[in-house]
Amino acid sequence: MRLEKTVKELLESVERDYERRGGYLGILMGAIGGVLISQLLTGNYVIYGIISVIVYDTMSAIGGVLLGRVRLPPFSNATMEGTLVGMASLAIVLFLFTNQLISSLAVTVVAALAEAYGMEDNLAIPVTTSLIAMALRLPVIT
Repeated sequence: MRLEKTVKELLESVERDYERRGGYLGILMGAIGGVLISQLLTGNYVIYGIISVIVYDTMSAIGGVLLGRVRLPPFSNATMEGTLVGMASLAIVLFLFTNQLISSLAVTVVAALAEAYGMEDNLAIPVTTSLIAMALRLPVIT
């Protein structure tokens, strides 16, 4: 019972106001919009967008809630701490899949910028990270 309450509070703390009011628009935007657009634009590189939104968005939200103190300037609700947690998590995952450090870091930086400054991060992260992975000719993860 106590664990359930703690998990529920954590989830509610990362949930956006519009998601509370209108349902889970962010998940819908990411699943349908971001992934579909990424697939159409980049083909199999869409996997980078999917991994990025799952790992970066989740870990940065959790890191921001648990550790976040310093807001990123300007015009962002993201925190430095959440951003760093998300970046570290995504960089590690991508490096494990690709064995390419610099390219993994480049995709990670793009994910961080898309999350912090994009209109809807669940749309921006998959599209931008898929495009940069394709531009960098990273191996297609199967």
